[in-house]
Amino acid sequence: MCCFAIKSSLLISLDIEGTTGCQTALIDSGSSENFIDPQYPRQLSLLLTELRSPRQVLGINGKEVRDAERFKCTIKITVETHSCTSAFLCLPMGDLDIIIGVPWLKQANLDIDWPSMTLKILESSSGKSANITLGAPIFKVTQEYLEFSKVFGEELFSSLPPHRLYDCAIPLEEGKEVPWGRIYSMAPAETAALKEHIDEELASSKIRLSTSPAGTPVMFVKKSDGRLRLADDYYCLNNITIKNSCVLPRQYELIEKLCQAKIFTKLDLRSGYNNLRIKEVDEWKTAFRTKYGWDILDIYVIFYLNDILIFSNNREEHVHHVREVLTHLQKHNLFCNPDKCHFAVTTVTYIRLVITPEGISMEKEKVKAIMEWPAPLTVKQSWVWGWGDKQQASFDAIKESISKEPVLAHPNENEPYQSETDASGTAMGAVLSHRQPDGCLHLDAFMSMSSPLLSWYRGITGL
Repeated sequence: MCCFAIKSSLLISLDIEGTTGCQTALIDSGSSENFIDPQYPRQLSLLLTELRSPRQVLGINGKEVRDAERFKCTIKITVETHSCTSAFLCLPMGDLDIIIGVPWLKQANLDIDWPSMTLKILESSSGKSANITLGAPIFKVTQEYLEFSKVFGEELFSSLPPHRLYDCAIPLEEGKEVPWGRIYSMAPAETAALKEHIDEELASSKIRLSTSPAGTPVMFVKKSDGRLRLADDYYCLNNITIKNSCVLPRQYELIEKLCQAKIFTKLDLRSGYNNLRIKEVDEWKTAFRTKYGWDILDIYVIFYLNDILIFSNNREEHVHHVREVLTHLQKHNLFCNPDKCHFAVTTVTYIRLVITPEGISMEKEKVKAIMEWPAPLTVKQSWVWGWGDKQQASFDAIKESISKEPVLAHPNENEPYQSETDASGTAMGAVLSHRQPDGCLHLDAFMSMSSPLLSWYRGITGL
């Protein structure tokens, strides 16, 4: 019988045949299959086999996971003295590499003793037992270094390090002010990842709400394995910071010191730069800006200046959402104008746009002004100008298309998008659309740009 002591989570250390080092997996008795991140076997050169037919994978919310791949990986895993071969379906999983589900648990004949927080594998043939730590670091610490186990744990790392003598200062050039950057646009997946990151960092007190006069925008950079890494765009701040003259050691000089060595140990610090604190007097300079910061904002309410819009998928949900917003307004002595309020409607005018479940269109006043546009007659200098029936028909068609409702469809991240672009030496345009239930392409967004700078790019990009 193998016994496993559980610390803070159901993480288990295991060995995979054909690889070196110890790996970490999550034990999940609610998972009907074993799963492995597709990047993991590819990095380790493990054999992937294509499934005869795609498998439907449902998340904990009951919705289908569309990123599931059509491959599986059959691997032999060893946990102390217990070994077995299992199939793992490929599924992108973010920070996790392996999930051990019901198939492996049945093979291992696993029993969980919750009062003592131990896992037991019943070995009917050998009768052997071994104690194994779960929730342990990614690799095992050998016996002679067990007293330093906290150095390899995650519990203490989840909080900020203390201020030390070598905290980083941010001295500014004389007369310079810390910049205030605009908030960058993000895709839905990036927005969700940003919200998750902020919630986690706030919970661990690694970040805090701030009213700093500084504000750096953030963006996401894709890692080599396809995952998203949040990055603060400190480009403008770096430009006005007095540079530190400290240099890194020369790599070849470091290697020369190893010429007589026969054995090595390599250590890797978690999130290297996060081990350094900014000097307390300079922390305000590192503030970053996002659209988040309020508990219900963007979840079911948006606001622009004094205009508040609450949105929901059904009436029951909507009543709850409206009550939540009104509770906040009442708490802070904010008052609404009842003559300009509209409750539980399916068509609403907000920031001069008409919004319905089908899409977005312009106010009638705007449409009327466009429909009354006269034909352009202004001629600049010596330009040749001809305006006949063909030009007038095209002009009228443009006005007619703008006046139709809805002009813009609501984006649907679960459907494929289609992008159409066009460019010349001095102008560039693009249209983003996707197919609606009627089978037709509907416009989601558009972009146009006219600038003399574009002619400079033409020779490089081949517009």
